[in-house]
Amino acid sequence: MKKSILLLVFTIVMSSSLFAQKNMDSKIDTKVTTYIERVESKITLTDQEKETLIALITKHAQHITDLNRERNKQIITQAKELNQLLLSNNITPVFLKGTSNIVEGLYEDIAERMVGDIDFIFSKQDYPKAIQIL
Repeated sequence: MKKSILLLVFTIVMSSSLFAQKNMDSKIDTKVTTYIERVESKITLTDQEKETLIALITKHAQHITDLNRERNKQIITQAKELNQLLLSNNITPVFLKGTSNIVEGLYEDIAERMVGDIDFIFSKQDYPKAIQIL
């Protein structure tokens, strides 16, 4: 029964992004420990089960962080290419939200911010030209 509960808990954690935006080991460890304490209050875990669960969740969180870092590197490259393309055609883009934050170096580690797309605006008068270029 405990193994089934542990598997269920781990599956829920795997499918969530609870730890996905934190990349520093100490921050991940703190979040994992807090989460495990909440789980423990609902079921009784042996020390070995607790250590196993902590190791699995920590490993997963680090994997998600690494994937996010790589994706953000690609987004930075694409944003810079987009910026050069538009500027070379006398269109000044303004990048917004996550993209602007990671390009500007707001985060100590770019993996701290999950970015799924590149948000930007430009002047209304440049719209027809930008559509043609893009």
